[in-house]
Amino acid sequence: MIKVERLISNNEIKKIKNFKYGKHITKDTRGCDYLKVAFVDNIKVIFKPNCNIKINNALFAYNLNKFLGYNFVPVIVKRKIKEKLGTLQVFHNSIGGYVYKCDSFCLFYFLSGLSDITRENILNTQNGLKVVDYDSLSWTNKLYLGDFPFMLEDYPENNEFLEVSSGDLNQFPIADMRVYELSDENNFIKDFSSYLSEQRLSEIIFRLRNGEYIGNKIYTVIYKNKLWIKRNETVYFNYARESIRFEFNKKHRNKNFKKFIKNNRNLIGKNTEAMFCDRLNQLGFNIL
Repeated sequence: MIKVERLISNNEIKKIKNFKYGKHITKDTRGCDYLKVAFVDNIKVIFKPNCNIKINNALFAYNLNKFLGYNFVPVIVKRKIKEKLGTLQVFHNSIGGYVYKCDSFCLFYFLSGLSDITRENILNTQNGLKVVDYDSLSWTNKLYLGDFPFMLEDYPENNEFLEVSSGDLNQFPIADMRVYELSDENNFIKDFSSYLSEQRLSEIIFRLRNGEYIGNKIYTVIYKNKLWIKRNETVYFNYARESIRFEFNKKHRNKNFKKFIKNNRNLIGKNTEAMFCDRLNQLGFNIL
């Protein structure tokens, strides 16, 4: 890992070319250039021009990944290429399929504070799970072990997500959650025809029949008179509390997190550091 870091930090970039990541990234909303695929001594890498905050997010996630002894974040370094500052990272192809989440992966995701879970951000590769987007690290506030996000289904064009972890979500009515299986599709249509358009209802039922919801179930909550459905990504964002605590106590209880925070303080702001310490406290590790 260290050898690859040095290679992509110091060696010449060759065969650089434009690269469109699926349909999601051409030019992003901030107007940065296309992602670039290149080669460094036969290592395929991807260059992403970005601002310092997002570069530091990526470096912090990579450093935490190394500190915990995991391999979920591909080798990444800060580079300036053709006068553009960004991150250069070893490239991995997705092989698709269901993303199996082990306890170590869930622990890393919880501790890092990454909360933007999509098929584009977590790749199932021949070398295991790889996390390739770290923007949410700096804007995630309170995360509670065991929480998962819901998506507002009546405004799909807004792509609005409600993280059960921030703002006024202590009042989020988890106890009132209703679960629908394939055999319940008529009840689902009946219960939510006033919240969703006929087209939207048909789309959700189609996805349910097609096995796109985890466990072939739809988890719903009515909150502030709107319908929210558990985000149906390939990664199930419902941390198993006890197994993750067991993973932490078994492998990481005696690690020097204070030193890690001190060594990486230049990469994260005070709020991100405070939230990281809070997540450690939830695992029974008093950082104070």
